[in-house]
Amino acid sequence: MEQSVRKLAEEDQIYQYDKKDEQELEQRYERLVLPREYRMFFNDYLACIRSADCRYAEISYMAGILDALEMMDLPCSCPKDRFSKGCRAFGRQ
Repeated sequence: MEQSVRKLAEEDQIYQYDKKDEQELEQRYERLVLPREYRMFFNDYLACIRSADCRYAEISYMAGILDALEMMDLPCSCPKDRFSKGCRAFGRQ
């Protein structure tokens, strides 16, 4: 899965543009003369944003898989069973 995502990201012009902008802005941020307290606050804030975005992407991915299973009418595709402990589709029993 990671290779598939990496390949799509490398080919996605919008993602590449945003990553380039992110790197440039991060360099500008690092050059700012900020008190330690402010820098720690901003770093924590950015880390929370990234963490939440990453988790949301993971949830979206899981939802897509579950929707695909539901469309194919496979076991464990019923919404009430999606995250149950007995779901064999995700290796849990």
